[in-house]
Amino acid sequence: MIFRKKFFELTEKFENHEIKDIGVFNPWNFLFYLSIGLSIVLAVRIAGVIPVFSYLIIPPVAAILLSRSRAGSVVIAIAVSVLGSFFGLYFSTKFDFPAGSAVVAILGALFLIVAIIRSVKGKLISVDGKEE
Repeated sequence: MIFRKKFFELTEKFENHEIKDIGVFNPWNFLFYLSIGLSIVLAVRIAGVIPVFSYLIIPPVAAILLSRSRAGSVVIAIAVSVLGSFFGLYFSTKFDFPAGSAVVAILGALFLIVAIIRSVKGKLISVDGKEE
């Protein structure tokens, strides 16, 4: 969170093909990949491979399906993550399922719901409520 502005700036440079501005060794690029690598390694040791990669992939893709704005995507991705965690852990304790598998199943179900909404609605929603 501390360096999020620099990390977003770096990501936008890659998106806009401004890679020449980054240089051979960019400390922000190094710090970005170091933080991602350490986060993934530590999270996999705690939670397991499949739940960690489900959290990395499903919420952002679901958010991109519904919104193209940065703020809207972040809010939707956080909402999908929180809902997946809550209901996954709820079903895990209620029906005595493994927690990781339950969370992955709920995240998958949420992604399916988002995909159906996107295909039915057909338009993207921005933060200010305008359709894109």
